[in-house]
Amino acid sequence: GGHLDAGVMPQMVTYVVPPRVLSTRMAADEVAGLQLFSCDNPRVMFSTARMLDRENAYVARAFSISPNPETARFGFGKGRRGRVVDLAVRPLQKQGVRRHRDGGLEVNLRPFEIVTFRVSRKKNFTEAAPNC
Repeated sequence: GGHLDAGVMPQMVTYVVPPRVLSTRMAADEVAGLQLFSCDNPRVMFSTARMLDRENAYVARAFSISPNPETARFGFGKGRRGRVVDLAVRPLQKQGVRRHRDGGLEVNLRPFEIVTFRVSRKKNFTEAAPNC
């Protein structure tokens, strides 16, 4: 088979960027909420993430390593919301994006396409209400 069937890219990423281990006293569900970015499709790779200046948000990028169209579901961590943006972090109305109730996005990707997300904290009623 080819490089996709052999899983070469995920193995390469594991070798180049080894996993990090942290010790904490947080509960397992709290630690899971710290995850910035996730994707369910092994043919879509995480690329970069960076904080936005003066904002409580970050930009995350992923790309398809497949020569075929792919569908991937992206998650953004507990209490966070993702939005598809262009490379300059401007809002983008991309065809083939479906939002899920948990805040995740399902995205249809063209072959070798890069997708960029702006990820921010969800605002709940107490955060949105002015201080009295």
